[in-house]
Amino acid sequence: MVGESASNCSWHLRALAKVGLVEPAEGAAADGRTRPWQATAAGFDFSGDAGPAARLARTAVEGVSAQHANDAFHRYLARRDPLPDAWTDVSGAHEYALDVTPDELRALIDQLDALIRPYVRPIRKRSPEGGEIVHVTLRAFPDPGVRGDHGDAA
Repeated sequence: MVGESASNCSWHLRALAKVGLVEPAEGAAADGRTRPWQATAAGFDFSGDAGPAARLARTAVEGVSAQHANDAFHRYLARRDPLPDAWTDVSGAHEYALDVTPDELRALIDQLDALIRPYVRPIRKRSPEGGEIVHVTLRAFPDPGVRGDHGDAA
């Protein structure tokens, strides 16, 4: 899936476990070949540091996350025909252009996070019968050039 050897993945997963970012999946029996791991956190938070290194890290993580979300959506589109109607009827892309202030956007994101967080893995330990892992992506940013040239150099 990631294009690396099992031993290389295993080494990196053990390194991530040493710093507390992953752990062996609960209830997963290791059979010698398969060792499921799970994240220990439900996302990244860069709000505590506004320095150049944090901004660079935030940009890098958000870029990788956006690419991962795009790739996952394209995989879904390529394979949705055989899925049950119950899933295809509720899946898809929803896009909105909002007219908000920064404070309104913060409040909206906080409200959406409160609604979504109880369903996030690893917070939700037990998936209900019939449950699937579903990707939900929320991107919120000023659309450059629509009302101004935010961030453009003069």
